[in-house]
Amino acid sequence: MPYPLVSEEEMAMDYAYKMDRLWLKEEVRVEIRWVGALRVIGQKDALTAEARLPTKHKTRVSRATASVNLNGVITVRVPKHDPP
Repeated sequence: MPYPLVSEEEMAMDYAYKMDRLWLKEEVRVEIRWVGALRVIGQKDALTAEARLPTKHKTRVSRATASVNLNGVITVRVPKHDPP
């Protein structure tokens, strides 16, 4: 079931996806699929947040990072490809 509260922000060097961790409780897994989908899965696969990665820019999925701040907000950053 997709969870609608994922915000996307495009910046100069990367894309940032943010979501509140409260609904995820304690167990969290972040997946980036090669088909262009970001998934955040929590509570033994019962809750899922999904977002589509942009197709207009190539992204560097292998260098993606995820972090949680003190307020429980998960931020996943997916860097853009360096220009040729």
